[in-house]
Amino acid sequence: MNAMNSPYSGIPPWRIIGPFGRWLVLLLLFAGAGTAGAQPTAPAPEEQPQNITTGQVVAVAFQGNHALSSDELATVTTTKVTGVLSRFAHKLPLLSVGSDYETLSPATLERDTAALNQYYHDHGFIDARSSYHVNAGREDLHNYYESIRRERLTKTAGAKGAPLPQVGDTVIFTIQEGPAYDISRVSIAGLESLPNEFQTELNEHVTMKTGKRWSRTAAASEVQRLTNILIEHGYPNARSDSIVVQHIAGFHSVNVLLYFRPGHRYRYGPVHIVFDTTAEEKSRVASKVILAQLYIDSGHWYKLSEVQRSEAALSKLGDFDLFRIALDTNFINQIPDSLRDSAAVPVEVFLRMKKLGQVPLGVSGGQSSQGFVFGFTAELIYRNLTRVADFFNLQISYQPFPTTLTRFSSSLDYTLPYIGLGRVPLVTGLGYSHQNETVNPVFTFTSYSAHAGSNLILSHDDNKTTLSPDFLIAYVNTSTTAPIIKQTAPPQQVNLIPSISYQDNRANDLVNPTAGNILSASFEVGLPTDLFATSPSSYYLKLVPQIKYYFDLSSHGTAVIATRFQVGATKLLMPSDSQRDPSLDRRFYGGGATSNRSWGEQSLIVSKNPSDTALLGGYNDLEFNLELRYAPFQYKEAFTTWQSFSSALRLVLFYDLGNVWNNIAWTNPAQALTFKMMAQTVGWGLRYNTFFGALRVDWGFKLYDPSGRFDGSQSAITPDMTGGWIFKHKFLSLGNTSNIHFGIGQAF
Repeated sequence: MNAMNSPYSGIPPWRIIGPFGRWLVLLLLFAGAGTAGAQPTAPAPEEQPQNITTGQVVAVAFQGNHALSSDELATVTTTKVTGVLSRFAHKLPLLSVGSDYETLSPATLERDTAALNQYYHDHGFIDARSSYHVNAGREDLHNYYESIRRERLTKTAGAKGAPLPQVGDTVIFTIQEGPAYDISRVSIAGLESLPNEFQTELNEHVTMKTGKRWSRTAAASEVQRLTNILIEHGYPNARSDSIVVQHIAGFHSVNVLLYFRPGHRYRYGPVHIVFDTTAEEKSRVASKVILAQLYIDSGHWYKLSEVQRSEAALSKLGDFDLFRIALDTNFINQIPDSLRDSAAVPVEVFLRMKKLGQVPLGVSGGQSSQGFVFGFTAELIYRNLTRVADFFNLQISYQPFPTTLTRFSSSLDYTLPYIGLGRVPLVTGLGYSHQNETVNPVFTFTSYSAHAGSNLILSHDDNKTTLSPDFLIAYVNTSTTAPIIKQTAPPQQVNLIPSISYQDNRANDLVNPTAGNILSASFEVGLPTDLFATSPSSYYLKLVPQIKYYFDLSSHGTAVIATRFQVGATKLLMPSDSQRDPSLDRRFYGGGATSNRSWGEQSLIVSKNPSDTALLGGYNDLEFNLELRYAPFQYKEAFTTWQSFSSALRLVLFYDLGNVWNNIAWTNPAQALTFKMMAQTVGWGLRYNTFFGALRVDWGFKLYDPSGRFDGSQSAITPDMTGGWIFKHKFLSLGNTSNIHFGIGQAF
């Protein structure tokens, strides 16, 4: 059909398009003109931030949060800024360690906002909503688009495909908290049938109260409290069914309903001891010894705490790889459900034996004023020697270097855990030590000793508080021609030394603690006696309290502050008679791997006599140690081989302060016990944590030397000396301004 024959011929176009169509035509013409005039280059980068899909997270911020801090919310989100040390390690050549900034992930950000919403809901802000937006660095965007422009314009084929600059993104989470919801009513279901004896305890120390802000953490704490009460009163299978939170329409409050399933109540029945027949070690421990470690009594109500204490006592014997105490479920299953309440259920003690013999080895070393120090320790451990969980331990230590000061010691200890007095053990032992100094002042020290004691548990709820009485008899001999040693060290003694030690160990790990504390103290007395006319005894009082604290800054052991503070005081009861002084092995020594680490072993002593030597030790001691133990390699996902290896590494920064004093601390305390007499150390170290202890290297620098000498001298520090700071000396002068120590086990 041509235009002449068209039914629309002669009609103006705008009459066909309609009154609104002419505006559409004008818009289309305007758009076409804009397209025709467009330039081939990319628009300004600020206009196209959506083209950047994988920037790096260089900062994370929170806004709108008032009730909950940003630090607290940062523990909820997965999107984080990679630490400085990890980024630095990642850039090291030839090493695939650490990690760079995280790559921005929209999916992760969505999960983070959901996690923030849930966290706020669980802390009383049920209407809270969170969102996020990303601010890309303007300079980074400019560099990014400038690189694209140069790549498009270049004619060099080799330049194509070069990596684009990274864009740093700041993630901002915006929170709309809304009102806080309070608790209107708390109801508990499932415990109605419990005996009346529970009601008082259930209603005491309630952690959830009406009028308080709703918190799922508080609800979980209350559930745990109630569950613990049930388990401690005969309900081993008590469980929380659910926590229901009901919103009240029109009000900012909730009703909380806690549902429980207490289960049946049981008593202890007879005890059955079962050994694992599949274990490699087939030895057995006498039943009377095992029964003596148990805190459960037949006929009494089941208590989880008693079961846990019993398992801890079995662990302390050291004979078992596995120990488990549980009610006999096969017996329970044979009882009709209606008859199970108050049933006496047999208790099964399941045990798996350890290997009886072990030969652990240890090494230690460092730098001293007499040269390189190296020593090693070998042990022979044999368990269950006579089938009563007895413990035999032979230990030999030898320090061959430096050749001018050699040491040798050996000890033989035997522990009998059950002597017919409940859980009271018998601890006995023999000891020998020999020390030989071949440079001035020349001397030889020899000691023979025997001791007997025990280890008593004081705490009623656990086995962590102990009291250890002991009685030591020792013959010591100091042979020398040096006048200074003749004046300050008794030549021969036969010593009778009763002592008692206290310890309350609340650390979370015996080998590599990261949280908790250890409180300890020891008190000993040198009893005066003249059993042998030529060998008088020492006569003194000695008290040594000590405290260790461990603070976990990371909540998972990767950033730990460890502290130790010890004070030692020895009171000479006959100070005018040097033959009554404590023997060399009962004195304090300053410097070394567990003391002031910038000084060598036995290098610190404060005395009014400058000719005194630190090798003879002192009678009073003060030590403070502070460490930051940091894991540079931390991983969230499953470990690869490298991750498994590197995660045990720790970087350590430390500070040590203290000194050792002879009797000047009692005769002239105003001058001797001053801050200027305190040696100070700063340093760094490495730890590699293993199940048997940390492999340790420490490098300490003398921050402040109270003598001002900054050398390796073992001569005494006198109160009239002028101390000095390290800043005017050579930091790396080994043996003088710094010392290196290594060994196995944490410094404290």
